Amino acid sequence: MPVLFKVEKRMSSRASSRMERPAECEALSWKPRSGRPPPAVSLGQYSMNPPKHDAVSDAPMIDDSNSAWRRRLRTNRWFIVLEMALVACVFVADAYHRVYLSKTPYLIALGWISLTLRGQRWREVGLSIPANWRRLLWVGLLAGGAMELLEIFATQPLLVALTGKYPDLSALRELVGSVRMLLIAVGASWLLAAFGEEIVWRGYVLNRMLDLIGRSRLGWLVSVAIVSFVFGLAHANQDWTGIIENALDGALLAVLYIACGRNLFAPIVAHGVTDTIDSVIIFLGHYPGMH
Repeated sequence: MPVLFKVEKRMSSRASSRMERPAECEALSWKPRSGRPPPAVSLGQYSMNPPKHDAVSDAPMIDDSNSAWRRRLRTNRWFIVLEMALVACVFVADAYHRVYLSKTPYLIALGWISLTLRGQRWREVGLSIPANWRRLLWVGLLAGGAMELLEIFATQPLLVALTGKYPDLSALRELVGSVRMLLIAVGASWLLAAFGEEIVWRGYVLNRMLDLIGRSRLGWLVSVAIVSFVFGLAHANQDWTGIIENALDGALLAVLYIACGRNLFAPIVAHGVTDTIDSVIIFLGHYPGMH
């Protein structure tokens, strides 16, 4: 073949290859001439790295049947009844002196098991430090002081007039004049009473009662009344005056819990303040009925 023909054929093939070049290549070599924008192109196609697989599309389908039955447990009435029966069993065991130290740790364990089975956490019933914790700290301090004043100067004198006796606090008689017992009592007031009882009664039991009855306005009223009365029964060693007094305190703490957006921070502080003041008054020997 003549050399001239070969050269002409090669130039012809080059020209045809330019004409057949895709838009992507045209975009990459595009130079502004007449203000025409370059063709759209995805530069990711020209990456030197091999394409990555989509982790979502490559992942196996997750069977959500596990979470489904957990969600069903949250509103299953028979499961809630079983939980309340177990709470009652703790009370019965305590009545027969089969509970060491306090019912609260056992009820906390029961609440934790319930939340775990339902796929929930304590945070979801209000155990968290909110962003406005400083304001709620003051709310808790003031509410605790107000509850103590109400108890000492209003509700307790009225209950004593009705029942003829003060709350039975003979189990705390060793606290009078003992600094060591005062420190133990204050520590127990914040750990077992304030923290423990609030996450049990307002955090766990109250919310499970609402799951059973319903979260309407009537449901809230009935649930608060029932749980507060049972909370009073948890202090049965203080006789009926103490039971009613603690039931009223439980109702006030429940109202505080609701008013704070179902957060336990302020009720824990309020509960701790009232019990600490009680411990100090008993230590000084000035608590009504303990002369």
